[in-house]
Amino acid sequence: MNINEYFGTLLQSVTEAHKKHLMTGKYSDHKALNEFYDEMPELVDALIEHYQGENGKVENLKNVIEAEGKDAVAYLEELLEFTKKGKDELFDDDSAILSDVDDIIGQIDSTLYQLKELKEHSGLKSLSDYLVESLEQ
Repeated sequence: MNINEYFGTLLQSVTEAHKKHLMTGKYSDHKALNEFYDEMPELVDALIEHYQGENGKVENLKNVIEAEGKDAVAYLEELLEFTKKGKDELFDDDSAILSDVDDIIGQIDSTLYQLKELKEHSGLKSLSDYLVESLEQ
């Protein structure tokens, strides 16, 4: 793994989460993935800018995790392992950069928790369901 692959894959994770957000049929997954793709761009941007401030520009970014055919959990579990491995391999003892990576790991962990553990609330109704019920009464 190199820094170009690391940054490229982290950036691509935003697009992949957005695609999975649009394709899910579960509201809780929809919301969890929405939070991921809302928060992740700032986290990745902060990491890359911090790194480039210390080491110079990184070009030719490349994604190395294929998301096609994987559900959101499988994709994010692979991304989590990739992110942790890159943390160990690419960033010596630079505590500020390691902190940026930890923030990304935290976001992935949080999203995985939400996808795996939070269930649909059967008492919640969509606006259209509420209106249909109201008209039927």
